[in-house]
Amino acid sequence: MKKMMFFLIGLLFFSHFNYGQKVGEIINGTPIITVDKSKLIAIYENNLLEYGGIEANFLNVEIRNIENEYNLIFIGSNIKSSLFINNESGNLIVDGKISCTTSECSSENLGCSPRPLSGGCFPCNNNGNCSKTVTDGFSLIE
Repeated sequence: MKKMMFFLIGLLFFSHFNYGQKVGEIINGTPIITVDKSKLIAIYENNLLEYGGIEANFLNVEIRNIENEYNLIFIGSNIKSSLFINNESGNLIVDGKISCTTSECSSENLGCSPRPLSGGCFPCNNNGNCSKTVTDGFSLIE
């Protein structure tokens, strides 16, 4: 029985780290990306194409605090894609379960962003399209 309990605890512990990937930290109250931005963008573009069939050209990536929740947001000239981030004692860990992508409300702050509790995306305020992509398990960091 003890072996089974240790196995389940170990499985839970390691499965958490397989999906959670640290991409930033809170430093003096400000979210900072701590990984190479250009690599992060290139890897995300490839994964978004492979998993969601969405071809994107992102110019920047940033972390935003939206309604007291953090999101990793990839920004292009007319496209935005975001992933939810957990704040674990100042370490910003990408949830990595879903991403939300739009070209129809990319200028909206909350529109087409992840809803971590429901596993969906907030709709665009202008009723534009918002694509949910199941990203569970892909890596953002080489």
